[in-house]
Amino acid sequence: MKHDKFVGDGEGTHGNGTKSGKLDYILMSPELAKKAKLGGIERRGVWGGKNGDLFPHIPEIKTAKDAASDHAALWVDIDI
Repeated sequence: MKHDKFVGDGEGTHGNGTKSGKLDYILMSPELAKKAKLGGIERRGVWGGKNGDLFPHIPEIKTAKDAASDHAALWVDIDI
């Protein structure tokens, strides 16, 4: 989330995406970080909030039990 190519919609990746939920990381060497083109958080598989309305999610997720995880996925596009 500190990389200049990162596009985020919050501070954390766990639960409701709060700062205290910053639990997931992508670690890169300085050389690899230079090759990063874009990065972000994929939240569509997470049930956010009591009613699941904090984040857009895929239509198949109807309840918290349907969620892929309680951790949003971090991703990075690297030009290698």
